[in-house]
Amino acid sequence: MSRVRIVVAVLALAVFGGWLLGDDPKKTDTFAKHTLPQGWKALGLSDEQKKKIYAIEDEYEPKITALKKQIEALQGEEKGKKYDILTAEQKKQLAQLREAKDSGGAKDDKKDDKNKKDEKKP
Repeated sequence: MSRVRIVVAVLALAVFGGWLLGDDPKKTDTFAKHTLPQGWKALGLSDEQKKKIYAIEDEYEPKITALKKQIEALQGEEKGKKYDILTAEQKKQLAQLREAKDSGGAKDDKKDDKNKKDEKKP
């Protein structure tokens, strides 16, 4: 019985101790939010230059995010319009194809595609 208590205590300490010792979320968010372009760390940028770069990111990030959402909405709209063109039988057939793909048929399709590529090679 004492072994069970020890195991429970160790697990509780691991869970709560990790949570208590975790990084400050504000620091993680700031780091993840601001990044320098690849290779720019080696340029020895001053703190002032970094602040200006981060300010530019702060200016453009919401605009870029909004445009990405617009693109996703347009792609969804496009997909819907294409789907509307299909007949009821084609929609049913498409649903069956997707179901087969989700249930593992995709693996077989990839193997078939690879075999077709191998056949084409001289």
